[in-house]
Amino acid sequence: SGFLSSLFSSISSLTSFLDLSNILLHESWHIKNHDIWIKQFINILVILYWWFIPIYRLQQNIDLFLEMRVDNQVTQNFSEQDTLNYMKTLVSIQEKLTQEEKQAIYFSINDNSKILSYRINYIMNGMFKKNTNTFLLIILIFIPFLSNLIILESHFDIPKEEGIYEQTDINKGYIVEYSDGSYELILDGQCIKIQNPNDDVFKDVPIIKESGENK
Repeated sequence: SGFLSSLFSSISSLTSFLDLSNILLHESWHIKNHDIWIKQFINILVILYWWFIPIYRLQQNIDLFLEMRVDNQVTQNFSEQDTLNYMKTLVSIQEKLTQEEKQAIYFSINDNSKILSYRINYIMNGMFKKNTNTFLLIILIFIPFLSNLIILESHFDIPKEEGIYEQTDINKGYIVEYSDGSYELILDGQCIKIQNPNDDVFKDVPIIKESGENK
């Protein structure tokens, strides 16, 4: 309670009653929307996919979407004058908070100038619902999951398996001696080049010269 009292005291010192009312209304909509859980979910994605650069852009866009959604919810039943007052609150908070106060106190109604300008333009033009593509946002959320299904690996040829034969199998074959002095073991219809037909492995294997004469 002491923290909350200090927080409200600090905010009140920066704002008028009307600004404070708009701030509390803005934050109450964040609570109703359970935006804290959405932001925590996005934070977990950023931690898990820290290497995926677009995830940081996604985080910024989701934050902006949440703020714009609340802006729309706050002002949907406002009169024109109330909407103008709400926009003045956004600008007023941006102007009044010093860098030191931004580090000490943070509430989502505050934002940098570029994003704040973007939000105000949407409020003024009444374009929030028409320009927010929910389907696109869903796709962006699932991009990190889809990217995890793609694994890039260098191509390599699968090594060919060499046959392993028992001595009894080798003895069932025969060796062909060619005129150029090379030798092949004919085994199960396969031709296997060999270097030394006099090896003990081939001692019981018949040798046939290319001319057809047995050796």
